[in-house]
Amino acid sequence: HCDYCRTHYRNKRRIDAKQLRHELLTILQLKPKTPINTILDALPHAIKEDVIALIRQLADEQAIVIHTDNSISLA
Repeated sequence: HCDYCRTHYRNKRRIDAKQLRHELLTILQLKPKTPINTILDALPHAIKEDVIALIRQLADEQAIVIHTDNSISLA
């Protein structure tokens, strides 16, 4: 992605972290045990690192479970 896209999406998502969390949890409600790559593909590439950080945070909070096959589900 170009620098504009990277900056635009990063700034938007950092401001709206609650929305990103909501989107991720909604995906998991609609499709339990979703592969992480499927989630990353469904969201803008420019925020990939933010999504991975959120997945780790949710796992630490025990809101989701990361399975050995690189899928995640609600706890």
